[in-house]
Amino acid sequence: MTDLCLDDLQPGLVLVHPAVDSKGNVLLGKGVRLTARHLTLLRAHGVTRVDAAPSGTESTGAAAPSVQEASMQIEAQFRNTNPDHPLISELKRICLRRRQAPGNPHE
Repeated sequence: MTDLCLDDLQPGLVLVHPAVDSKGNVLLGKGVRLTARHLTLLRAHGVTRVDAAPSGTESTGAAAPSVQEASMQIEAQFRNTNPDHPLISELKRICLRRRQAPGNPHE
């Protein structure tokens, strides 16, 4: 059980990956045990799907996101910056490299 529609979620499931809104903001971190209040929060922010599993079955060695997926997440995080600025370009490059690293703490 992973990619689930919000209507299929139940309190007690654990997030396999962070729950993010459409702008890429992290609402709930990886490993959070969902409560009814969390589900209300996710609905209020327009989240429709999350990766969740019963407690104890979540993967500890999840694969790094694809380059395309990681790039989209990073672009969302840097959406209000000047993409032509050298510092921003370097930060985005570093973020992409870290997202692709095994054991990534930013999942």
